[in-house]
Amino acid sequence: MKKILVICMLILSVNMMGCSSEKKIEKEYKSLVEDTKKDLFPVLMLEDGGSEIKYDNDLLSDNNKDYEKIAWTIKDIEIISPAGILCREKDLLVVDKDSSQIVCSDYEGNMLKCIGTMGNGKVEFMNPTGIAAFGNMIYIIDSGNKRVQVLDENFQFVKEIKTENESDPSIVYENIAVESEDTIYLCGDSLTSRSIDKWKNGEMVRIEENYYGSLYGRDGKIYAVNRGNIAVDPNEKIMTVIAGKNNLFQIKKDKMYPLCELPEGLVINAFVVTEDSIVLNSNKLLKVYIFGKDGEYEKQVAKFDEWKQKADLRNYLAVQGEEAVWISNPSTGEIFCMRKK
Repeated sequence: MKKILVICMLILSVNMMGCSSEKKIEKEYKSLVEDTKKDLFPVLMLEDGGSEIKYDNDLLSDNNKDYEKIAWTIKDIEIISPAGILCREKDLLVVDKDSSQIVCSDYEGNMLKCIGTMGNGKVEFMNPTGIAAFGNMIYIIDSGNKRVQVLDENFQFVKEIKTENESDPSIVYENIAVESEDTIYLCGDSLTSRSIDKWKNGEMVRIEENYYGSLYGRDGKIYAVNRGNIAVDPNEKIMTVIAGKNNLFQIKKDKMYPLCELPEGLVINAFVVTEDSIVLNSNKLLKVYIFGKDGEYEKQVAKFDEWKQKADLRNYLAVQGEEAVWISNPSTGEIFCMRKK
């Protein structure tokens, strides 16, 4: 009888703890909505953000006649989970997240070099993700080791930048943009890592909260594009991302300034800013587009209907001058080159 009583008390205690935890989440979500109403990226109630979006015919058409879409492979090596891509003058760098290495090839698909191995030493990686360049230096997010490794143009170790955020230790960075040798911007790529942070001379500064999008750096200028809106349902304890407004921002003096508005509902998960255009990937419509810097549609580059059931929000883009656009999908292990005809 005593054993039965003890078991019943334990079950009651567990249930009470579960209810308490659920109420805590419900309270946190409601507070999040209320506290961010005036923010640049307010968190919405899920029931308030579900309106149907009507897309322009240009976005829905299959007019991609200017580019040839090519499934890209590199000879003599299998890239398991391609993440960040960096186009240089004579070679292409692909981050293989699962293999914890960087693969260097020429533009004919010949492997030139594999950089790094799994570990936590110099030029060793654990689940690397984003990659960027500034001058002759290469910056690689070594997410598993909570750092950015900086290599020179010949892949020799220069320094490491510790990125562990003491105020938010759970954050995992996936995107990087470089403003100068001692200033980098980072953002996560999940609902638990929803912010933009700036690292400068050993200090981490929070630029924006509740940001779900990506970053790009060009000539020392830092750009950002949000994917939509974060929304919550306190009753069902759900946090998700919904299609919404997409804007191109520039970050200056720790503030985000809108440069142009892009079509609503694209769910942009990767972009590149060139001298006169914006190249972006829409996870909603599964297409790569080119827009002018005023946000006006210019052309479609390619479509990816084969990703309908397996699209990954962590696509990465790179541009090879005016010749080609590159995209990777870590979840499918695929890289595509869209070469101008």
